[in-house]
Amino acid sequence: MKQPSWILTVIAMTSTAYAAPLMGQPLNTKNIGLCVQYGCQLTKKQKVTDEYIPYPQTSYTYKVKTLNANLVITTRTKDNMAIEFDIDVPRYPLDAHDEAIFLKLIQQVTGGSYRIEILSRCFQKLEAAGGDSRMPNDDGFAEELMLARDHIGVKCFTKPFGNSQSSGIRIFFGD
Repeated sequence: MKQPSWILTVIAMTSTAYAAPLMGQPLNTKNIGLCVQYGCQLTKKQKVTDEYIPYPQTSYTYKVKTLNANLVITTRTKDNMAIEFDIDVPRYPLDAHDEAIFLKLIQQVTGGSYRIEILSRCFQKLEAAGGDSRMPNDDGFAEELMLARDHIGVKCFTKPFGNSQSSGIRIFFGD
């Protein structure tokens, strides 16, 4: 019996051992499992400027080559320390393969171990309640807190994409 390709992907990605969480470490795409597995191509590098940001930041946007996904990693400019990871796919709802990819990234970035259900619960809560960002948002995002641990937060989000929605997760240092 032929196995679905997403099962093989999960097995391959979970077999890779990571020494330390990626959050707070210098950016190196060779240490990011999904970039090793699928390939990441830098499409944009941009200085982040905002009156609320306490230090200069740089944002790197990658196209995950064989997934239809975008990965944005924000770093502290002076030492290239990763402080935020965003990944999104141009569809909603997520399929099982997307959920497996997102969960693996959460686990690798945070250093924690979580059940796949955190993703579906977050998106269900987001859909039911409209998310925690009901305030006007220039990006049109609706997002919901999924988990918070050791000053690291994870949110799921949806945003307009053409005539439908894209969905993703944001992993960030909390206040």
